[in-house]
Amino acid sequence: MNELLEAKAITKVSQEGRLKLIENLCDHSHSYIVTGIMNPPEFLTKDPKEAYLLADSPLREFINRKASEIDCVLEKIRQDLGFDSRFFNNEKPEDVLRILDVRMSEKLGLGLLPYLSASEASGGRPLFYTLLHIIDAANYWSDIKTKHSAFARLNDASHAYFAQICDILVTSDRRMREKIKAIYSFLRIGTRVMSVDAFFDHYAESKNKKSDI
Repeated sequence: MNELLEAKAITKVSQEGRLKLIENLCDHSHSYIVTGIMNPPEFLTKDPKEAYLLADSPLREFINRKASEIDCVLEKIRQDLGFDSRFFNNEKPEDVLRILDVRMSEKLGLGLLPYLSASEASGGRPLFYTLLHIIDAANYWSDIKTKHSAFARLNDASHAYFAQICDILVTSDRRMREKIKAIYSFLRIGTRVMSVDAFFDHYAESKNKKSDI
C-alpha cells in the first residue's frame, strides 16, 4: 500500500487514509480476511478499520517481543564486528557482505555462510530477514531504532523477497535501498533498486527511447 501511494507521489498519508484507500479499492464490499498468528489461523470478515485494529496490535506486540530478544544478539554482533557507519556506509553495496564475511570469520570465528546454515536461514524469506538483520547490526545504513523499527525491518525483508521476481523495486527509504542492493548483489538477484525519483527518470527515458524507434 505504501508503494502504491509513493507511486502517486503521496508520501505522507494517515493510517485512516490508507484504510480508506483499501476500502475504495475493494469497492466498499467490506469483505476482508484476517488471519491470526495462531495455528490453525482464524478467518474473519471485517471492514478495513476493524481488521486493522484486530490484527495490528497483537501482531506488533508479538514481533516486537521477538525482536527485543534478537536485539541483544545483534548488539553483541555490532560490538564484536566493530564497524563504524561513518566509514562503512561509503562501501559499495556489492562489497558489503563480502566484507562482513571476512570480518565475521576474523572476529567471531564463523563465516557468513556457515552462520546462515547454523541459523537455518539458508533460503526463502528467513534468509532475507537474517541478512537484513546482520547488515543492520554491522552498522551499514542501520535503522534509527524506534518501537516500530523491528516491524519495519521485517516488512523491508518481505518486500525484498517478493520483489526478486520483478525488474525494479522502488522505495523512497534510502537505508532500505542500500541494504537491499547489498543483499541482491550477494544472492546474484538481478532486480534493480531505485528511489521514486530515479524510477520516474528511468520511466521517462524508456518512454523516450520507444518513441524514437
